[in-house]
Amino acid sequence: MPHFRAANMLKPPALTIGLAIAIILTFVGLPLLITYKAPVTHAITMATSHEPEKFSELYFENSALLPLYAPANIPQRVAFRISNHESQTITYHYIATMSTGLATSQIAEGEITLDDTASGSVPISFVMPVPNGSAQISVQLVGRSEHIAFRVKS
Repeated sequence: MPHFRAANMLKPPALTIGLAIAIILTFVGLPLLITYKAPVTHAITMATSHEPEKFSELYFENSALLPLYAPANIPQRVAFRISNHESQTITYHYIATMSTGLATSQIAEGEITLDDTASGSVPISFVMPVPNGSAQISVQLVGRSEHIAFRVKS
């Protein structure tokens, strides 16, 4: 008659433990996989796809030639440019102002519609109101963060 030890009878075989783990993972893992499939697929798509950055540019044309000095009561003309890199047609609403130590006045307002990758130039004029004064000329794209400015003296 074979001799059995009690310790061997209490120890489950390795195959049974592996099977139990597989069953548990099937019932727990399958719902998790179904639940998280869309976010995981989206994350993989985002990590492996290239989408171009969307942005707009706003700058003064010929910035090296912006007037540092403008005689009082003589119209000055400058131009700014908007470039669209938003992957769609955009209508930009702009406001240009002149701020002196005493007041801020609007010197231009308008809209320009640009197709993707297009740019447009917008001329503006200002007049320094008094001699020996200073002002800041600013352009703001309404509802957006882009803005530019320069200072001028008379």
